[in-house]
Amino acid sequence: MKKKNFDSFTKELLQRGPEALLPRNLDESWLNFLLEKSYAIKEDMQTVEDMKYMCAAVLLLLKSSTNSGEICLSAEELDAFILQYCTELHLEALDRYSDLTISPATLKTVFKNRKVDVTKPL
Repeated sequence: MKKKNFDSFTKELLQRGPEALLPRNLDESWLNFLLEKSYAIKEDMQTVEDMKYMCAAVLLLLKSSTNSGEICLSAEELDAFILQYCTELHLEALDRYSDLTISPATLKTVFKNRKVDVTKPL
């Protein structure tokens, strides 16, 4: 497997636009890579490197939801959006790696405290 770095993250995801960063659209290797970053964040053991990936993803997703493409956030607000994105990554992992079916986030719903539909086969 090719080593992941910020250049490949930029080329393979950021330059493709916000749709590419939605958890449902991530290929397995990027999902697993970002899940590793999210585990570090949720355990409060993140590095600057971990935060760089998450901030870039979150800011691009947020910019797509504004008409001007500009956003102004406090550090606390950015932290909250990063945690929401981490949650969406975990929901996607549950959808892919368990017998649960979980409704995916969209650009319109990713940071909107959305209703998540979860179903399990009988």
